[in-house]
Amino acid sequence: MSSDADVVAERAVLGDRLQQQGDPQGELIQLQLALEQVAEGAPAVRRRAIESRLVAVLDANHDAFYGELAPHVTRRSSPDLFDPACEIVRWHAGVADTIWLQTRRRGFGLADAYRALRTAPIARFVRRLEIGLGHYQEL
Repeated sequence: MSSDADVVAERAVLGDRLQQQGDPQGELIQLQLALEQVAEGAPAVRRRAIESRLVAVLDANHDAFYGELAPHVTRRSSPDLFDPACEIVRWHAGVADTIWLQTRRRGFGLADAYRALRTAPIARFVRRLEIGLGHYQEL
């Protein structure tokens, strides 16, 4: 089994390769890795700058990252507090690690959301999928 340091190194290489190919997920991976490496006592302005760029990248590439699921996923800049169909709960080593999926929308059920998520680029490395109704709460 790979160590966490190996996984981070592999994701950094993947992020570089994707960026060279013009894939926005490469920048997303690099930003997430940078955010994970911000030291606990580092100036808050550093963390906020990375988070601000993350929001911009996620918003600018929303449709590309979420594919068919995009119309049902809240944008970071304007969250759907009533009924988001999908939320990334945890990022790890630059990618979405845990995703929460739910929906109460008419004409777009949970099975539809799951099918769409399976092909979404943002879900490529997901290790945990949580399914539920209502707003996500950490247990």
